Amino acid sequence: MDSYYPSNREVESALIDLSWRAGDLRYKFKPAQLKMFNDIYESKNIKYVVKCARRLGKTYLLCCIAVMQCLNRNGAMVRFAAPTSKALKKFIIPIMNAITSDCPDDLKPQFKESQNVYQFYNGSEIHLAGVNNDNADSLRGTFADLFIIDEAGFVDNLKYLIDDVAFPQFLDPNGTVVKGRRLIISSSPAKTPAHEFTEIAQKAEAEGCYSHFDIYWGGYPKDTIEMYKQEVGGEDSTTWKREYLALDVVDENYALVPEWKDTFASEVVPDDRFQFYQKYVALDIGVRDLTCALFAYYDFSKACLFVMDEVVMNGPQMTTERLALAVKEKETSTFRHHKVHRRVSDVELLLLNDLRALHNLYFSPTDKGRLEEMINEVRIWVNAGRVIIDPKCEHLLGCMRYGVWNEARTEFDRSVKYGHFDGLAALMYLIRNIDTRTNPIPIGYGKTEADYFFTETEQNSNKQAIKKMLGIK
Repeated sequence: MDSYYPSNREVESALIDLSWRAGDLRYKFKPAQLKMFNDIYESKNIKYVVKCARRLGKTYLLCCIAVMQCLNRNGAMVRFAAPTSKALKKFIIPIMNAITSDCPDDLKPQFKESQNVYQFYNGSEIHLAGVNNDNADSLRGTFADLFIIDEAGFVDNLKYLIDDVAFPQFLDPNGTVVKGRRLIISSSPAKTPAHEFTEIAQKAEAEGCYSHFDIYWGGYPKDTIEMYKQEVGGEDSTTWKREYLALDVVDENYALVPEWKDTFASEVVPDDRFQFYQKYVALDIGVRDLTCALFAYYDFSKACLFVMDEVVMNGPQMTTERLALAVKEKETSTFRHHKVHRRVSDVELLLLNDLRALHNLYFSPTDKGRLEEMINEVRIWVNAGRVIIDPKCEHLLGCMRYGVWNEARTEFDRSVKYGHFDGLAALMYLIRNIDTRTNPIPIGYGKTEADYFFTETEQNSNKQAIKKMLGIK
């Protein structure tokens, strides 16, 4: 009988079949993906955070991990969060199709499109959801063996998704964490460090449940990496730093005030002319977001705005009475009982009427232009060095450093820490209403008699000049 030697293709096919039946898809991993996988599963922490560059196959790895969980445990429940439903259709589902392309037919999961669920032969399931636009609760459930959050840096209300939706599913009825249940949070850096993902990643790093991967982990040739670098603007571009080095920087393509430098943050020490400077209070009123009031003066001689202090209140907790009291107290302590030249606010007429009628605080509704027009005016002032902000204004400084547009560039993005970047909105109203034409310093202020004294020589010279002008000999 002749010996039979299987072909390489047959051997490969048999090994792939064995891997699927063993629930082990590591044969699909590139070195960077294998390193991520090992880091995650060598950690004893229930939560693990991976911050990584683009083009490393992060989402592919996460999908493989989800499938492996379902293959290895009967009745496993995996919940997979992406920022949007569009992301599911564009990335997750095509990747799942690619992963299962060599799966044996009897193991291959069925996708129920109407439910966004992959169902496996052994009763395991992967539930997919786009969680932005208040859709996080669609991933609630009684339990989850594995909860994956992909592109966490672009998820709205990330902490809510983690604390209120994911973690309760890791607990048994007695409130004890079930051994083996796990949360994986992964993303490239958010477009602003003000996003919750930045803080979550920093905390995970301190706790030892964090990995960081830049583009150099991808095993690409040097010339390919150099091509990527040049495509996005070179070594110093924020896109290169954020997308390929996985560093926390503000994306310059979305930054509200890219001209801001921290050298513009300096302690404001009023000089002897402070009593004359025009003093302003600018208010941005937030119901869903934050309410922020800025206290500033304009130095006519320097053509510069000095922001001295701020009041920040949580929108839902803000009442007219609390706001009025805080503004009055801050005016007194900041302006030293000097008169406020003007108070301006966004157009919330009902609240402005209450402040006027009940608390004797007069705010003028600002003349609003287009949002981009108003922010450009701020950028011009900042670029010219005409805005100095005292370090006490922590909220405003955060807005200047980390404020970004939303994806459509139609409005400011949102941040849990900085709200709707409301301090920057207040600064827009402030700059829009500054009187830059009036010199408030009295004529002759600061001069002595010596400044007006003419010597005999100067007097004779002046007489000769006048005679010559009048034609007198």
